[in-house]
Amino acid sequence: MPLTNLNPMLMLQKISALFPEISFQVLSTNSENIIDRLNSNSLDIGICYLEKANTQQHEIYALKQTELGLLFHRNHFMPSTRTISWHEAIKQPLALLNKENHFRQSVDLAFQRYNLHPKVLVESSSTLHLIQSVNAGFCASIVPIAKGMENLSQDLDVVPIVDATINAPLGIVIRKEEPRSILIEKCFAQMRTYLESTGL
Repeated sequence: MPLTNLNPMLMLQKISALFPEISFQVLSTNSENIIDRLNSNSLDIGICYLEKANTQQHEIYALKQTELGLLFHRNHFMPSTRTISWHEAIKQPLALLNKENHFRQSVDLAFQRYNLHPKVLVESSSTLHLIQSVNAGFCASIVPIAKGMENLSQDLDVVPIVDATINAPLGIVIRKEEPRSILIEKCFAQMRTYLESTGL
């Protein structure tokens, strides 16, 4: 699944309480692969960018726009305001996802829009490496502000970046065609209920 405001484990915790007979296999892959796996019946529910989704083939619940912030180590950077600008954000050396990543491409578009040239010290295909880089005090990172990454360490925090969102639509997707189990349909419905109740 892509980087979004959604913490999937909190949602799965709710689903697990409702359907204790279900176990979960969570795959981290690109959106195109998620759609392909849905279409081939090797994946039940996907969270992905919706560009490749088809409303004739898929039932979709679109998420709200993902708002972005700067993940930082409190001992190495402390913003003086509750929000910062893109210009302020790039004063810190950054750890970002690889350029092939959809989330990274959206961040790069923001850099281009403001004619900014950040110093990117670390690039990785793994968000874990980004968090480790920030936690080491090596650099900061651009992340969804509601993801909860700052809760992984008492030394981390996130400050929102003004006018920073991922414009590409994201959502949860399930195929419309059979085979589609009643249990998976119920899970999808409960996911929608959870997302609506949390404002996502």
